Amino acid sequence: MEQLFEIYIRVKKYLYFFLSFCAFAWALTPYQSVFLGLFVGTSASVFNLTLLVRRAKVFDKAIEDEGKVYGLGTLSRMATAVIVCLIAVEYPQKVHLISVVIGLMTAYIVIMADYLVRYFILHKNGEKRGE
Repeated sequence: MEQLFEIYIRVKKYLYFFLSFCAFAWALTPYQSVFLGLFVGTSASVFNLTLLVRRAKVFDKAIEDEGKVYGLGTLSRMATAVIVCLIAVEYPQKVHLISVVIGLMTAYIVIMADYLVRYFILHKNGEKRGE
């Protein structure tokens, strides 16, 4: 479980950097609706990632204590995605819908990229996983 939190903290830093990039790009470029859509979608993605990690922590504790195990909040995360997409549909002149959808996937893309970079760096240096 410790590895999950290390990955979460690292990915959250990358996502905050991307959010700040989107904010600056929104302010400085003529593509404001695209970058606002990326910002809104990525914000929801960060929220969903945080929710998933918190629920995973509760899930892990419930398994350790042999208690009742509940879900990981899939419905809550889907509802967040639907709400964000509804905002984009309601204000299409301000928020670009496709950018929102791409922003919603940003956390997963960053997690995969982080994994691949770490895997190839560790593999190239000859280190083994878990050491």
